[in-house]
Amino acid sequence: ASAEAIHWNQMLTFTRDYAKHFGVAGDFWTSKNTEKTPYGAFKTQLDSYPEDYMPDAVMDQYMEMMTLDYMSYEQSYGSLLDQKIADCLAQLDDSMTPVQKYLVIHDWIANNAEFDMGVLVKTAAGTGNPDPAQMTAFGTLLSDAMGYDGCICLGYSATFAVLVQHAF
Repeated sequence: ASAEAIHWNQMLTFTRDYAKHFGVAGDFWTSKNTEKTPYGAFKTQLDSYPEDYMPDAVMDQYMEMMTLDYMSYEQSYGSLLDQKIADCLAQLDDSMTPVQKYLVIHDWIANNAEFDMGVLVKTAAGTGNPDPAQMTAFGTLLSDAMGYDGCICLGYSATFAVLVQHAF
């Protein structure tokens, strides 16, 4: 197997093993498949378009670094994220309908996360990019502890997915 395939599988295995923080195991990373690459969503995290060419060696390096980043988030901040998840889940009760639970989770995220407008402006201007952490529940709920000014769109959706996963 190529180094790229090895690191791809390492990343998928790690995120599946820690689905409680990264979301249910699924085809997220390959959900933006194109005819030329199965790595569309991954490339999006690198501020690249899914169709953009990226040499295998570069993809391999990014995959390895991203996996190590995720491992670091888990080791350094996993217990803090567990506390945030527990705080959100404490807002739910068995008398709520699924829709009510979704709305409570939505509102809880809205009150406990901040969107990083600065990185959005920098990305649009071509002068900066979000950190991959800002695209996870870690960066969304622990941005202060991690030294970020908030998260970006994918962080909100990843966090919602993680919290819904725990709620049901």
